[in-house]
Amino acid sequence: MIYPSAVQLETVNVCNAKCVMCPATTTSRPHSTMSDAIFDRIVEEIANFPTKPRVSLHGTGEPLLYKKLGVRVRALTKHGIPVYITTNGSIMTRARAFELIDAGITAIEFSIESLNKEIFERIRVGLDLDEVLANFLSFVELRDKLNPKITIGMVFIAHDDNADSLAEYEAFFERHLSSDDELTVVPRHNFASSYDSHAAPSNIPCGFIVNAINIQADGIANLCCVDSEQTYALGDINKNTIMEIFNSERFNEIRRAHAEGRRHSLPLCSSCNVPEVLTQYKRRTLPAVGILGKIRGMQHGAVRPSERLASVRFWPKVVISEPRRK
Repeated sequence: MIYPSAVQLETVNVCNAKCVMCPATTTSRPHSTMSDAIFDRIVEEIANFPTKPRVSLHGTGEPLLYKKLGVRVRALTKHGIPVYITTNGSIMTRARAFELIDAGITAIEFSIESLNKEIFERIRVGLDLDEVLANFLSFVELRDKLNPKITIGMVFIAHDDNADSLAEYEAFFERHLSSDDELTVVPRHNFASSYDSHAAPSNIPCGFIVNAINIQADGIANLCCVDSEQTYALGDINKNTIMEIFNSERFNEIRRAHAEGRRHSLPLCSSCNVPEVLTQYKRRTLPAVGILGKIRGMQHGAVRPSERLASVRFWPKVVISEPRRK
């Protein structure tokens, strides 16, 4: 029996932006919020895992739209469970920032694709860069004052529009964050052929299905965060435990298909390029701008890696590794 090392919980599947690379505004699923009953059942189970998994409280939506997010963070951290969210930062008011810091959140990632207002607002439609940056800097100030141990991340999703601006982005990161914070460079993946991307799907096995479980707002455990339409509904938390779903024969057969080079036989997986994107990034040690240049067929950029960056890490965070066993 294997335990997931990461649990992704979709607190809400609603968003206040219409980003060009995200299915949040095109999904056919009805808007919903994860109920207290489902959330409490999940917490009760994972609190008893032999090793606490890393829990994220976001999915196809903006987690801060859930008004009691701090309550849910505290419900997890009181059991020693590390918790993080990824946010677009647009509604990270000072009050919400204090709420999350006080609840003991482990890490927060801000998705900010560019420091150029025109480019940012073309990618994250409906948001205002000035507001997002003001909220971001306010959170950094509060974090530094109240709990410097919280990790703050900046996420740079590479697009044709913004790839040339990474050096400026890195300089901003260095100026405002600490050596323990993180800069994540993310190539734009294709959400299983829903969007254009530079990497073509192949047969590389996916690490997410080995290590993580994704539970959507209605309690359905689907295959992964790319499976926004529940192509694979692997179980229902209203009826099944996480361990029952994660160790089910159906889930294991999907893992075997990936491991045996049969990923192309699986709907969704056959058209998804996340594993290819991950491999393309993980295996390179070039400066980030140079990598982006190579992805786009451009000449490498001569950019010196920052000495102050704690890490330039490449998404997804959950990578292929031997799962923990009971």
